[in-house]
Amino acid sequence: MCSAIYEIDTERGTFSGTDINSTKLAKLKSEYTDRNDCKLEKHKVLVDEDYAVIYSCVCFSSFCNYPFSYKEFVSRGYTLASQLSNAGSV
Repeated sequence: MCSAIYEIDTERGTFSGTDINSTKLAKLKSEYTDRNDCKLEKHKVLVDEDYAVIYSCVCFSSFCNYPFSYKEFVSRGYTLASQLSNAGSV
């Protein structure tokens, strides 16, 4: 499983990948699909801190979260999916 987090205010991305057990993987695959791989969320890390608005993204193939800029993320329609894979889903 791979993930990417894009902070809206800073326009920065953070990328990671990990192995997880099959139960958690099945749950994530039901929540994050090819058409819904990124979710807009608000998080507060510290009590006295403002909320950070982020896009939290998850994908399931090798290098699917290849690091690209926030600008490219926006141009893709706020998704990790490539333009080619989106073409068949329209």
